[in-house]
Amino acid sequence: MQFSQTPPWSDTPLPPGWTPNPAPANFFGGGGGSEISAWGRVAVNGKVSTAVAKTQVYVLDAGVGNHVDLNVMQRVNPSCSTNGTNCIGLPSIGWYPHGTHVAGIIGAKDSGVGVRGVNAGAPIFSVSVADAQDTANVCAYVLAGALLSSILSGLDWIKANVVATFPYRVAVVNMSISGSSVSRTNPTLSGVPFPQKGNGTIYNNYGRLSGTSMAAPHIAGVAAWLAETYNPSSADALETLVRSYIVAG
Repeated sequence: MQFSQTPPWSDTPLPPGWTPNPAPANFFGGGGGSEISAWGRVAVNGKVSTAVAKTQVYVLDAGVGNHVDLNVMQRVNPSCSTNGTNCIGLPSIGWYPHGTHVAGIIGAKDSGVGVRGVNAGAPIFSVSVADAQDTANVCAYVLAGALLSSILSGLDWIKANVVATFPYRVAVVNMSISGSSVSRTNPTLSGVPFPQKGNGTIYNNYGRLSGTSMAAPHIAGVAAWLAETYNPSSADALETLVRSYIVAG
């Protein structure tokens, strides 16, 4: 993939035994210093305006956790019954940090601390379609058909519940569940919100994840920013904008 500006990395395989570069003090919470932009955000020319992001982004994943740097509007588990029972083990707030991480890539706040997402401050809707297992198990569920059913339920829920009360109604859906952990890009991959437990605690720590599933939230963030910037008339028009912004190569 070739970006509309020069990416700040060399797209080469990582050498054996490679270790990450030291993180800034505020990458993992508790440190000082100013807010940083993750390399992926810079690569896709993430929104720098401090205006409030308006495009809703629905994250189909293992649940987005509580984090001070995220603007989570709602958490749902579409597999639950109407009274919140029979949820087949899929919590609305995820114990597995994958969903929180991709949400941070999409829309971590422009708040002066931590890190900024591609479309900083985007309203996030967490739609739980996977459990708190690792990606290998998630893939097993896909093959077994269980996760596929849950994903379809999630998409049905989004279609029926896109919030019409926002100033701008266009919605973007992110789904980046895969079994691949391959990374052939810059080692400083997205130090974004990374809570470790799915409970009522609000976290402020950060961490790195690398893998192909980190690509989807970058595109989702770009799509959300383009949607509210250019007001496309349809999903096809939005796709055209995205393709013109990030050129396949």
